[in-house]
Amino acid sequence: MIDTTIPLIARNNLHALRRERLCSISCDSLDQKRYTYGRIDVETENHLIVVTNYEEDTPYFDEIEQIPRLRVSVFRREEKVPIQGAQPLNKYALYGAIKGVEIVDDDISFSSTPFRIKQSHGLIFSTEKENLYISTTGIFSEMLIPKISSIPLDSIITVAQVEEDWSDETPAAVKRKIESV
Repeated sequence: MIDTTIPLIARNNLHALRRERLCSISCDSLDQKRYTYGRIDVETENHLIVVTNYEEDTPYFDEIEQIPRLRVSVFRREEKVPIQGAQPLNKYALYGAIKGVEIVDDDISFSSTPFRIKQSHGLIFSTEKENLYISTTGIFSEMLIPKISSIPLDSIITVAQVEEDWSDETPAAVKRKIESV
C-alpha cells in the first residue's frame, strides 16, 4: 500500500491553529480561472500555512512514478519560508477565526490487484462566517482550487472523479474519509 496522505505531525500543527484569526490567502487567483499551480499560502495572525501539490517520486506498482502529493507546512510568522515558483502570488483578505480544520482523505483500491493507495485531496478551514476549501483538481494534476464558500464540500474533488482518474482499465473503488484535526 502507498500512503501519500498528510502526515500526523502536519495534522497536529493544523489542529493547533484552532481559534486563530485568518488574515489572507495567497494564490494565483480566487476569481476567473479558479485554479492555482502547486502552492497556496494561508496566513493567520501567528502562522503561515503553505499548502503544496507538487509531483514527487512515488512507488507505483513495480516502478517509480511522479505523482502529485498534497503537503501542508505550518510556519511561525517570524520564520523564513522557502520561496517556490517564479510567479508571485496574489493576496486576498480572509476574515474569521478558525473553528476547525478537516482533511479529505481517499482510500483507493482496485478490483484486479491488491494494490491500494491512500491520498489526501483537500483541506477545509471552518470559520464562523464561511469555509476556506483547498482541493486538488485531479489525481495526476498539480493544480489546486482555493474557494471561499458557505456551501459544504462544493469545491472538493468528487469521489466519482477520483475513481475515473484511477480507472484506466481496472475499476477503482474509493472510500472517502473527512477527518477533523
